[in-house]
Order: sequence, then C-alpha cells, then structure tokens
Amino acid sequence: MNKIIFTYFMFVFVIIALYGMAYAHVGYQFPSGENIFIESKCNSCHSVEAENIEAKIKKNSTNDLSDIDSKLDADFLAKYLTKTEKINDKMHPVVFKGSKEELKELTTWLKTINNKKCCN
Repeated sequence: MNKIIFTYFMFVFVIIALYGMAYAHVGYQFPSGENIFIESKCNSCHSVEAENIEAKIKKNSTNDLSDIDSKLDADFLAKYLTKTEKINDKMHPVVFKGSKEELKELTTWLKTINNKKCCN
C-alpha cells in the first residue's frame, strides 16, 4: 500500500514539475527598449524628448535621440553601441553591456520613437 501511495505522489510531483517547466518561460518578457535605455543609464548623457526622457547631464541639444531613426539604421546603431563602428571618426564613449536581445530591443525602440511621435 505504501508503494502505491509513494508512486502516486511521485507521479503527481512529476506532472506538476513538468507543467511548471513548460510554462515558466511564457511569463518572462524582455524589458522594453525604453526600460533598457533607462537601466543602461543611456539617459545620463542622452535625452529622448519625444518620450519625455531628460538627460541627467545636459551638455547640448545634439544628445537628444528623438530623431535618431532618420539618421541611422538599427544595424549601424547596434554596431556603434558595441564599438565596432564610428560616427565622425569617434567611437561611442561607453560600450553597451546588455545582451544581444536587449541591444536589439533598444535599437528597435530607438528606431520607432519618431514614428510614434508623428502618428499618435
């Protein structure tokens, strides 16, 4: 009798564990590009006025990235942020430290800012 009860509980445990593993990844979502921008401290130097994000250090107006979509494509921007491309013979001062997925999310978000501003 004890062997049957033990087997039953093991069966239930395995089913619950498999169910949990199967659906554990469903709830995880990568943070949005805006969250990555803030968490990576990009707003230390850059503002995104179209999204009401102010730079902590206000050097000049060229640090506003609201219209970056009209200047650079996402692939170039990703390379620039990882210091494999230059703009005006200069590398980005800080290398992006996030994952490839986060970099893609960030550059995608940057490329859609002006589109959201114009069409809302």
